[in-house]
Amino acid sequence: MVLYVYASNEIHAVSDCYKQLIQYLGNKKESVVVIPSVYDINEFCDEYKQKIQEIFTCHRKIGYRYELIKLVFKLFKVCKTEKINKIFFFCTSNYVIYFKLLISIFKLDAFIYIHDPKVHSGERLKIKLIRRILDAFIVKKAKGLIVSYEEGRNIVMKKYNKFSKVIWLPEMKNMEFEEIRKANVPCEYDCIFFGRIEIYKGIDTLLESVKYIKEQYNYDLKLAIVGKGPESEDIKRLINENRGQIKFFNSYVEDYELAKLIKTSKLVVLPYRDATGTQTIQTANYYNKPVIASSVGAFKEYIVNYVNGIVIDNISAKNLGDNVYELLNNDKKYKGMVGSIDAYFKEHFSVITFAKEIEKFISKE
Repeated sequence: MVLYVYASNEIHAVSDCYKQLIQYLGNKKESVVVIPSVYDINEFCDEYKQKIQEIFTCHRKIGYRYELIKLVFKLFKVCKTEKINKIFFFCTSNYVIYFKLLISIFKLDAFIYIHDPKVHSGERLKIKLIRRILDAFIVKKAKGLIVSYEEGRNIVMKKYNKFSKVIWLPEMKNMEFEEIRKANVPCEYDCIFFGRIEIYKGIDTLLESVKYIKEQYNYDLKLAIVGKGPESEDIKRLINENRGQIKFFNSYVEDYELAKLIKTSKLVVLPYRDATGTQTIQTANYYNKPVIASSVGAFKEYIVNYVNGIVIDNISAKNLGDNVYELLNNDKKYKGMVGSIDAYFKEHFSVITFAKEIEKFISKE
């Protein structure tokens, strides 16, 4: 019997991915699942051996920790009555450390999906310290580790001297709206960037490329930037200095509205300085949009040049601008990529395959 766990008091891409995973498990009768409190338990079927709803009402750190401890004690009884022998954690967030006693008492084989095999550049010292604690007490003692890209596996093998399985991250069902995908609408933007506004995502390079395209090709690139984050004020300043045709959606955008913005853009551009796993490519490709990205993390593995996008080595404002301008102005090349994306998406980004591969890995170990 496997216990699937993810704890969160807010909705984001990782929690949505976990939600998809447990919804698409094939062997639900042999699965006990923890459902984050941010989701309605009625969204999940009754086929599981047992569903455990988190009760997280506090957003303050002390209250959240107290409620997390209560959840762990609730799971003590579940592990005993359901004869749990394996536990799967989705993502190495700080909540995992609270389960150390549970793992030890019931001698559970722990399996962990590691979203970030390495800490992002510019990450806070606190996050780095938490990762070290998790590494020492949980990750290094796990039975099996799962990562989403080959370079990540190499990092994990070197760091923990432990075998890990590569399973590509799947599509994001919550971002898929068939009526938008099939709609025949004109493009309002040449390019779009969407995601949390953080320094490692290279938005400054993207803005410099807009200026480069204007100077080199006398073309005013229409760009949409969608997201919030700690670097928002710096990005606003750079946009004001740029004076290009740039629209910054710096507030919460509902999934449906974001999908419409992606649909009305010709390209998705992701000029990250470093990256780990990703689901932005999957979302872009669902709407048949090619992705131009830097050759880092999962990007260089999930993108096949001139099939579903372009990866750029040693990205700069110049080579990003050249690639963007060329693709926008080479109709044959652009249409060829758009025509090949759908088959690539179905082959590589199925959430059914994702869930099946995780179950298979856990059952074999």
